[in-house]
Amino acid sequence: MRLWRISWEVKIRLDDAIIIFVSVHQTFRAEEELGRTDYIFSVVPVPPYVQEGCGLGIKVRTINIEEIKCFLINKGIEIMKTVKL
Repeated sequence: MRLWRISWEVKIRLDDAIIIFVSVHQTFRAEEELGRTDYIFSVVPVPPYVQEGCGLGIKVRTINIEEIKCFLINKGIEIMKTVKL
């Protein structure tokens, strides 16, 4: 059994963005695929002002977001939207 610990006090920088997925399953698939790469990311709760998605997202650096989105789409992972913070 895998235990997940999600921090509700997320440190956010101006150059961060959150990728929001259609389901928790897609979020965890994205986490698994990104874990095999050198990208810096973390699974975070979606901010309350974003009324879409499954409630979890992946925080990434804005500079890498297009590259990461292409990588995830090529892996068959459904992205709902991205939010720059």
